[in-house]
Amino acid sequence: MLSSADLDLPPDTIDDVLYFARTNSISDLSELLSSTAIANNTNPFTILFNIHDPDTHNGPLHMAAANGHKEIIHLLLSYESTSPPRDKAAATTNHVSSCGSVLSSLISARNLAGNTALHYACLNGHLEAAKLLLAAGADPTVTNNAGHDAIYEAEANGKDEVSRWVLMEGKGLETAVGSGNDRKSGNGRGEAEGERGERGEEEEGGQRIGVESEMEGPDIGEKP
Repeated sequence: MLSSADLDLPPDTIDDVLYFARTNSISDLSELLSSTAIANNTNPFTILFNIHDPDTHNGPLHMAAANGHKEIIHLLLSYESTSPPRDKAAATTNHVSSCGSVLSSLISARNLAGNTALHYACLNGHLEAAKLLLAAGADPTVTNNAGHDAIYEAEANGKDEVSRWVLMEGKGLETAVGSGNDRKSGNGRGEAEGERGERGEEEEGGQRIGVESEMEGPDIGEKP
């Protein structure tokens, strides 16, 4: 069962938002977010901010990024709000920093394994999704609970096009790390080789959110 950290949303609504984000159902997602916001006298961003899987804390942006749904990502990033969530404790529960804009809070949201939407886009090789997130302010140097940044996950999973692009275009990557190690000069790789866990691609239709790996706590990708 899925639950909300703040708003008393029906479980079916939470399930549907995550499902629509995962399966690229943009019309259904937009309509549901709008109607739910009206019913709760709030805005779509607050709805998004409060929806996550309680077992993994994956939110709608994680789902969309993991499956490369750039239209869904664009929609979610368009929901800016001038007001923070009603309950600021929800920020802690959702692993979202209280600093910066509400849009950056959505982009930087981390699941229980410490992964952001950018981690998912990079490790699954979704370049256009990664570009959207980076253009919106995603930080490629953020590390998850295993000490891996997004570019490390792309490299370790063989997503060379993504890793090359982010290394060229991303900011602050001269100090980025993977598995606690600085990148080697020349090819931008850390200690990825020989440290890979059991990994797999997402199935068609978005039936998998990401991949399995040697993470502390939950796997980097969980089936919703």
